[in-house]
Amino acid sequence: MTGSHISENSIPLQTVQTFEIHSFVQEDLELKDAGGATIGLGMSKDELTQLIGNHVDTIDFIDIYLFEGLEIHYKNEKVNAILIRDNTPSNKRFKTLKGIGFGDSFSDVIHAYGTGGFVDVNYGTKSITYLFERTDEGNFRILKSRMDMKEKERFLSLSMAFDKNDNIIFLMIADYDFSYGLDSIKK
Repeated sequence: MTGSHISENSIPLQTVQTFEIHSFVQEDLELKDAGGATIGLGMSKDELTQLIGNHVDTIDFIDIYLFEGLEIHYKNEKVNAILIRDNTPSNKRFKTLKGIGFGDSFSDVIHAYGTGGFVDVNYGTKSITYLFERTDEGNFRILKSRMDMKEKERFLSLSMAFDKNDNIIFLMIADYDFSYGLDSIKK
């Protein structure tokens, strides 16, 4: 499942607090492990390797590099997508700054990130996606739709999919090119 499955017909949740612009920071686009390593978008391939070692395998047709605990896609030698899936080895190793990771519940996600995301159910799998655009001031504004985006270079997403028990089985932090730019994934 990738960000390309997000429907423009998604309906934002309306039942809990709204995700305020000031409550989302750059670090929310990073994952941390217990050993102190922080992995984030824009990090160079060399920086990542120094922090967590060499990749253990690849998914060649889309250039995904598999590490213990996460999967990485690079564009121009910089991290542009971070993924954790149910088949990722050591998939509970990394969590977001707000403590969300593989196996956490849908309600944990809503409690941590609020209701500014879009909830979809496709083929029986529920997902939530938060769409953001970085402002000139370095803050993030929440987008109601990717159609609200002014410049794709400023677009970021945080997406999660859940199993039938509402526990995370997929987590993705990505830029526009990975989330929606299917023609540019292999660059």
